[in-house]
Amino acid sequence: MKICFVGNFTLNSGWVQHLYQYSRNSREIGVDMKFAGFIDNRIKRYFRTESKPERMREEHLKGKWYPIDRNIGKKSDFFVFTFDSSNYLHPINCRVELNSTLENIRRDRTFIIDADGKYNPRAECFNDTNHETMESYLSWQETFNSLSEFILQPSVNAGFGAKPFIFWTYYEQAIKPDVDLDIVYVGSNWFRQERVEEFFRGLSGLRKLYPRVSIIGRNWLNKDPHLTDEANKINGRFFLDNLIEVIEREEGSYEYLKNVGRARFSPILIRPILSYMKMFTPRMLETFASGTTPILPNYFDYAEALYGPEAEELRLGDDPEKKLRDMAVNEPRYIAIANRIRDKLKREHNYRRKIMDLLKIGGQL
Repeated sequence: MKICFVGNFTLNSGWVQHLYQYSRNSREIGVDMKFAGFIDNRIKRYFRTESKPERMREEHLKGKWYPIDRNIGKKSDFFVFTFDSSNYLHPINCRVELNSTLENIRRDRTFIIDADGKYNPRAECFNDTNHETMESYLSWQETFNSLSEFILQPSVNAGFGAKPFIFWTYYEQAIKPDVDLDIVYVGSNWFRQERVEEFFRGLSGLRKLYPRVSIIGRNWLNKDPHLTDEANKINGRFFLDNLIEVIEREEGSYEYLKNVGRARFSPILIRPILSYMKMFTPRMLETFASGTTPILPNYFDYAEALYGPEAEELRLGDDPEKKLRDMAVNEPRYIAIANRIRDKLKREHNYRRKIMDLLKIGGQL
């Protein structure tokens, strides 16, 4: 079985580690994986491509476009196109790439993973949206519909012609780091400033129980010029006033587990539009895989669909301060709950099962 993954693969993308793990584990079940699309030069060595790069990408990402080789197109049994916030096959801006891609794939053997609900009509939540304009929505529709009839979303209730499929898998790091933090949040500030503030306000009276608190990621103190003001609100004063250490740097996705695993606890904070559409993200599995005890915000009200009924025990609930106090005082109880959820994720979201599920969707099993 030969599968070609196509996407926009960057150093800090949540996709990278999952695709790397797919590739590592695929041979065990007789699957040969190749990769194509925009591939960041810094991670090229992790991706097996047979085609030669055609040009540089003229953006802040320094990578190359690896087209689908005609021979791969004829030999591959399936293609999996991964999309999040960037339409790297935009029908206007990337017409050459889109046309050459369509020449080398079979629609009935092609899947699209729509991680950010771009196939859905425009929706908005707390000034966050899946489409800025109607033109954006129409361009995504054209791209997806030209590639495949199998639109898969990691969502509870995918609609509008898409099917629910949690593409992300559960993998654990080989060596857990020493714990030197009480709470850490690792991730970029992308519509999350208000959600970070909401969470950390619940700690204000509990700092004796949680003295070592950090945020690691990008754009918490300095705005990203590529993002809108709504996407990148910053409030450095909040961190100073609440004695929260901010380590601002670009994190490779492979470092996520290591950094989260340094803490006793870590919250799973979700971009507003994704929680509104009830989408699952890689971090929802990786936070458990890091070995920390996750804390679930109340707006993650669909967590049970992924973790089972015990997810409710990790939710902040009506009195966040009371819950955070109990988690600190009765930590072994919550560690045990997290471990049982880990066992469930191992069983239900491993690489072998995901690949088999893809083949079932394509009618090959």
